[in-house]
Amino acid sequence: MNDVELLKLDDALERTFYEMQAVAERWSVAELKRQKAASLFLRLANSKDKAGVLRLPIVLPSVPEQTAIAVVLSGMDTELKALEARREKTHALKQAMMQELLTGKTRLVPPAKQPEHISQ
Repeated sequence: MNDVELLKLDDALERTFYEMQAVAERWSVAELKRQKAASLFLRLANSKDKAGVLRLPIVLPSVPEQTAIAVVLSGMDTELKALEARREKTHALKQAMMQELLTGKTRLVPPAKQPEHISQ
């Protein structure tokens, strides 16, 4: 059974670095914790051996996996465009309704009846 370790890192680049290194180097959870505690990312980022840092392996998903990711992302883009169009339409409708309310064309409450004058 494989162990899993969740990394709480605010820096997305640092988190991605540790994720990719852990997979590429087949680190155990203990090794991942050790490398994180030793600030490997920060030490490499500040390293004078930039060429050595650039030689670190980068693991990419397989082509079928990349295709599947692209399909999912395309579907999400389509859904986002539809949601944005719906939001714009709803906003325009709200603006039109507010305009009608403010100009008095539409009233939410029927006008109060004027009392009839009693003639004597």
